[in-house]
Amino acid sequence: KPKIGKQNQGQLKVDKYSLENEFFKVEINPASGNLVSIYDKKKQCEVLADEGNQLQMLEEDKSKGFSAWNIAYTGKRWPLNKVENIEVIEKGPLRGVIRIRRSFLGDTKLNVFWDAPARDYPSSFFVQDIILYEGLPQIDFVTSIDWWEDNKLLKVAFPVAVKAKYAAYEIPFASILRPTGESNSWEKARFEVPALRWADLSQNDYGVALINNSKHGYDIHANTIRLTLLRSPASDRLKSASVPDPVADRGKHTIRYSLIPHSDNWKEALVYRRAYEFNFSPYIKFTKMQQKGKNGTREESFIKINQ
Repeated sequence: KPKIGKQNQGQLKVDKYSLENEFFKVEINPASGNLVSIYDKKKQCEVLADEGNQLQMLEEDKSKGFSAWNIAYTGKRWPLNKVENIEVIEKGPLRGVIRIRRSFLGDTKLNVFWDAPARDYPSSFFVQDIILYEGLPQIDFVTSIDWWEDNKLLKVAFPVAVKAKYAAYEIPFASILRPTGESNSWEKARFEVPALRWADLSQNDYGVALINNSKHGYDIHANTIRLTLLRSPASDRLKSASVPDPVADRGKHTIRYSLIPHSDNWKEALVYRRAYEFNFSPYIKFTKMQQKGKNGTREESFIKINQ
């Protein structure tokens, strides 16, 4: 990780619709809540090709069976571009946080079950924190969702200014390259693929990685990186279409992911290490000082190494 030295101090700036550190300037569209720009100050280039951090609601065909395994899009989509509120909730020397609130008014629902929203009431709610740190070249996102949808799938999308024939994905004990185009029928059928903590789209001298701590459905087509956040397949609890869980993903969730623009390819940028660090934070323990040091002061060792 980059060190925070004197040359980096005081470069974190936070306004109502923008965050900036020594690496990036992030701008938010006040109407949609999406990122309208991520400017890489080191490489002097724009990271996004279109608005980024788009929350996209996709409809699935409820007639398909074994819905936990089969995804069948109808083609209907709802972009969550209606913002209720944008506010700065943290503006300190080390971290800036902008919070965005949205809600989704889905199709009319009947209040049949205890966990079904009432008629004509927003069916799902979204609170999203966009976070930029001093000295850290990545943009973090913490998305809290109260989700009550049927036959819908939620993705986050980042159209980036990078073009490559293949994207890299983390898989168990390795990585794999998958094409970003659809030149045959079986590539078209892979509209979503499994991955672990990261996926990366890189050209010769530049790339963008999307890392996460709990989600494993990615798709990268052309220059758009998407991650599936939630999915609630069937709404009919009495039919086989709802196998195996008729209330999948209903309820409250907190999801973390991070966008990492970088120079060179994912290997040189140590994307795999950054993803590991994102998933495993340092363990900090506070304890009383027990040992007496010089001049009667108390001392405690924070790190011990056995050689």
